[in-house]
Amino acid sequence: MKKSPAKIIDKKPVIKPRLPGGILLIIIVTLIGFFSYVMAISAKSAFVFGYQLYGPTAIAFGVIAAAISASIIYGLYKITPWAYKLTIGFTIFEIINGLVNMFFSNRLELGLTKFAMPILIASGVIFDALVIWYLSTKKAYFLRKKEKNHHDKLFVRLGLGIVLLGILLTGILIYIDIVEITKLNQVARDLIEGKDITSAMVLCEDQGDYCFMAIASLNKNNTEAIIACDKIIEPAFQSACGSMFAITHNNSIFCETIKDPAGASFCKAAITKDDTFCKELVKKNEINYCYDYIKR
Repeated sequence: MKKSPAKIIDKKPVIKPRLPGGILLIIIVTLIGFFSYVMAISAKSAFVFGYQLYGPTAIAFGVIAAAISASIIYGLYKITPWAYKLTIGFTIFEIINGLVNMFFSNRLELGLTKFAMPILIASGVIFDALVIWYLSTKKAYFLRKKEKNHHDKLFVRLGLGIVLLGILLTGILIYIDIVEITKLNQVARDLIEGKDITSAMVLCEDQGDYCFMAIASLNKNNTEAIIACDKIIEPAFQSACGSMFAITHNNSIFCETIKDPAGASFCKAAITKDDTFCKELVKKNEINYCYDYIKR
């Protein structure tokens, strides 16, 4: 008796659906954001809702944000339903955080970030708004239902255009700032070396805080340096100027020129290595940064 041949079962390979271009773009941009949060952890510094976090607080924020970003990347790649909600929720947070940082944070006026950083933040906010719009049309995709990808090409073109334009404008503005600051420093140096400190001060009246900071750093005369620091308006910059001379000359007298009480307390703590001055600070993140600094 012949045995019947074994039945051949035709197993079709399971093919994972191809990621839409829009989802892939979100993954790439989120990956860039992930590395920026890793850098925040390394630098122990981060901007959140207009405040600059330092030390353990900044590290904790960076770890949480990086973990969420990594989860979003994984979830989008695996097409999980929870990634849809998580991405929209975190994107809303980034929009609010970006807008608050752009309009209410004086720290963005410092140095090269004066013009470049608001442009970079604005492009990020616009891109995030596009992400929410795009994902609102992709709910069926995350539920593994059939859908028509009418918006993918449009989102990719708009999103990629916004990102590249933001990077390009930021690069141009930083380059312009570097050129202007280099010229300004040279003029200030020439005036100071010519002992014409009055003309240097007048020059800075129209240029702002960074100019006074440059004159103070280039000036070897303590009295004139203190005058330059005193003319700085932005508290964070004024504190940095006074602290710089206090640390350079190891003299706490310069700390007395700092108008901001928190900046003056930090300056004294940095010079004396006495943590009692850290206790005079009010904000928790400033206290943590103060303790971290004097332990170096």
